[in-house]
Amino acid sequence: MPLHRCPICNKAHEVSEARAEFAYGRQLSCSPECESLRRRRSRAGYGPFCILSDSTHQTPQAAARRQAVS
Repeated sequence: MPLHRCPICNKAHEVSEARAEFAYGRQLSCSPECESLRRRRSRAGYGPFCILSDSTHQTPQAAARRQAVS
């Protein structure tokens, strides 16, 4: 079984061949707790966004500039 290193706790752990194949080079987390924390950190990195009427995403600052120009 291939070894992966958890991106959260840095612990080495074995993963099945199937999971390793679908990881596409990413390191998989070792537990549900680490996966939850990884997702939380990932979402926190998105920053604040607002959704416009045409379904595009823009930061609040850009939306304010857009309104000021109009």
